[in-house]
Amino acid sequence: MATRNLPSQEYESDGESYEALDLTEYARRHHWWNRVFARSSGPMVGKYSVATEIVMGGVSGWCAGFLFQKVRKLAATAVGGGFLLLQIAGHGGCVQIDWRRVEKDVNKAEGR
Repeated sequence: MATRNLPSQEYESDGESYEALDLTEYARRHHWWNRVFARSSGPMVGKYSVATEIVMGGVSGWCAGFLFQKVRKLAATAVGGGFLLLQIAGHGGCVQIDWRRVEKDVNKAEGR
C-alpha cells in the first residue's frame, strides 16, 4: 500500500484560517501506546520467561472461569426466580392477562 506525504492545507473561513492535518501521517508517527507505556512498550516476547507467561495465563484463565461461573449462576437464579414469582402472582390474582389481546397480537405477528 503506497503512502503519500501530503503537506498540510490551509483553509479560510469567516476571516479565520484553519490548518488541515493529515491524520494518517499523524497516527503513523505518534502511536498512542508510546505515551501510555513510554519506552517499555512493545511485544511481550522476551520480557517474561515461558514459565511466568504460562502461570500468568493459567491464573487469569482460572479467575475468568470462576467469575463467569458465578455470574451464570446468578443470572439463572434471577430468571428462574422471576418466572416463579410471576407464576405465583398469576395464580394469586395479582396479575391478569387479557388473552384476547394476546391472541390478537400473535395473529398480527404471524400476518393473519
